[in-house]
Amino acid sequence: MNHKIIETLQVNLVFNWSIYSIIYNLIIKYAFIHAHKSIKGLSHYKNKYYWKYEHDNYVNFTPKKLSNFFFYKS
Repeated sequence: MNHKIIETLQVNLVFNWSIYSIIYNLIIKYAFIHAHKSIKGLSHYKNKYYWKYEHDNYVNFTPKKLSNFFFYKS
């Protein structure tokens, strides 16, 4: 019985994460970037979109992992 509960939880997690990743890709990678290209500081660097901080620090706007979106600096 517990094994079935664990399986259903795993399926729900994978399903919710897939929906989230689709929404994330549509909104962040396409709508936000292409609608806000003209914002000062958003630049095209090494074929990816980065937000330019002071002193040439860039935050990656095309992360493969969600943690990179919040914590990554090149």
